[in-house]
Amino acid sequence: MMNKDVRNLSSRYLKLLGANRKCSTEMRDQTIELPQDIDQLQFLCLQLREELIETRAAKEHAEVVLRDEITTLETQRKEDEIEKRRIEDVYTERVNGVSQELGFARSQLDSMKDASSKVEEMNKRMTEYRKVIEDLEKQLQSVQKERADLEMTVAFYKQKCAALQQELDTSETVQKDFVKLSQNLQIELEKIRQAEQSVFVNDAFIQVLKEVRWQFDEDVHACNQCESNFSKNRIKLHCCHCGKIFCSICLTATIPSGPHRRPAKVCQVCHTLLSR
Repeated sequence: MMNKDVRNLSSRYLKLLGANRKCSTEMRDQTIELPQDIDQLQFLCLQLREELIETRAAKEHAEVVLRDEITTLETQRKEDEIEKRRIEDVYTERVNGVSQELGFARSQLDSMKDASSKVEEMNKRMTEYRKVIEDLEKQLQSVQKERADLEMTVAFYKQKCAALQQELDTSETVQKDFVKLSQNLQIELEKIRQAEQSVFVNDAFIQVLKEVRWQFDEDVHACNQCESNFSKNRIKLHCCHCGKIFCSICLTATIPSGPHRRPAKVCQVCHTLLSR
């Protein structure tokens, strides 16, 4: 039943559109044959009128359809235009965002380039500073070595100064006692001669009296007893009695001297003479 209604509606629609009529070309080429009978002519007029009505109805229907389509298309166009603008706005916003991100990325890239340049410059400075530090460390080692040598030299001269100070402390007393000692030696020599004591002792006293004088450091280069050459480790020491220079190994004997009876270093010969 429904199919039949659909077919009827389709037939009426095609008839309304004039789909079953001959096309305009066929009608134009067709030979016009008017009926001779009035009834047939009236029938033809009615038929043409009906066809004209159907044609106008089809035209009006087509115009309505076209208007609806135009309205629909216009609406669609406006919607498309709105959508287009929306899409353009979206893409414009995206492009702006991408442009901002690109600008930020370029700024970051420039910053990274600047940072890279600064890092390279810092590495260069670090290399220079390391070289300067190495040079300073070498100089420090050299200065430390020189300082150690100077400390050894200072210690040596302090020891020498101490010995010289001790000699200086006893030299005045020795000089004061020298005249008295010489007189005593003369008296002792006279006594020895009178007593006719040992020839060796007599000769020793005479030799001491002949050789008694103060020796200076620059004049003596070897010990007067062991004859060893002097060096930094073997310093020069004076006998506080005869003034001769000996090494510390040979000058170990002492005698009390001066009013305070302080010990004074003397050589073995003087110790033997002064101890009698």
